[in-house]
Amino acid sequence: MLYRNKKNKLIKPKGVNLLSHQSIEKNKKPNYIIIPKDIVIREYDIRTPKGNQARKMRTLKQGQKLLCVDEFLSSHPFRHGMYYKLLDETDGYMYYVYTKDVEHKKELITEHTRIRDWYMKAYPTDDLGSSIKSNITFYNAFECLDARKDFYKFLGVGDSIVRERVFMQLAIIMNCDYDYIYSQWLS
Repeated sequence: MLYRNKKNKLIKPKGVNLLSHQSIEKNKKPNYIIIPKDIVIREYDIRTPKGNQARKMRTLKQGQKLLCVDEFLSSHPFRHGMYYKLLDETDGYMYYVYTKDVEHKKELITEHTRIRDWYMKAYPTDDLGSSIKSNITFYNAFECLDARKDFYKFLGVGDSIVRERVFMQLAIIMNCDYDYIYSQWLS
């Protein structure tokens, strides 16, 4: 945030970063998104380093790596849906990009897909994805539930939201109801 001094000049207080990194906590690893294809961004979805609306469109090039500062739900009547707020650290420009524009083509997910790889692609802003054990597959998860083992210990993460997401995907892969997977876990 900028303030004006007695001479009406804009000044920045000490310890404040102008590039809008405030929403990223210092102890968390920043999330980057790689642009899968060239995307033209309209001027009303671009903010300059000073926070002003851009005057012309810009193109994000394929392979460009941008810092994901925020993920939000837009309630604008003509542009509703999930958006990423992406920061180009090289020039300080901020882009508001529709999440479906930066999603990669969906890969076929089978029982042999590694849970960690799937989770980190499906939920790139969730830091707990990196804590999931790297060598386990959905088939291993189904076997764990059949053997009535501790699923949290098997997964390597003790978070119920992560478990529910894995259960939902496991139900899709195994072509059964979520309730069946959930009841296996309870018993």
